[in-house]
Amino acid sequence: MLSKLVVKSHGILLELALWILLVIGAIGGFGIGATFGQWSDGALTGGVLGAALGIAASFIGAVFVVAPVIFVRDIRQSVRALEEAGSDSAT
Repeated sequence: MLSKLVVKSHGILLELALWILLVIGAIGGFGIGATFGQWSDGALTGGVLGAALGIAASFIGAVFVVAPVIFVRDIRQSVRALEEAGSDSAT
C-alpha cells in the first residue's frame, strides 16, 4: 500500500522539488549578485542579474541531475500504457 503511494506521488514530489530548486537558485543568485553589485552596478541591478543567472544555473543543474529520473519515469508510464493496451486487445 505504502509503496504504491510512493510511486504515485513520486511525479508530484519531483515537480515540486524542481520548482523549489529554481526558487532557491533565484534567492541565492540574488544574494550573490547583490553582494557583487555593491562594487559595480548597484545592489538591486546586481541582484536581479544574479537572480537570473541563479535560475539559469539551477535549471542547467536540474537538467543534468533530475532529467534522467524524469526520463525513466516517462518510459515506465509508456511501458505501462502499452501493457494495458496489449492486455485490453488480447481479451
